[in-house]
Amino acid sequence: MLRMDLMIGSNILSKWQIELRRVELSKRVKEALKAYKDGNVKSGNLEELWKDQNASF
Repeated sequence: MLRMDLMIGSNILSKWQIELRRVELSKRVKEALKAYKDGNVKSGNLEELWKDQNASF
């Protein structure tokens, strides 16, 4: 019986962690969409990103 309880508890924790990740991902998507709509997103390739990152130092 204890083994079954542990399996059920483990399953519940696993599903809880999955749901937390889903909520966090949803928040990040909403933030990214808002940044895009507000015009705070740059597009470009890796070389341009590298130049931008190194220019800030």
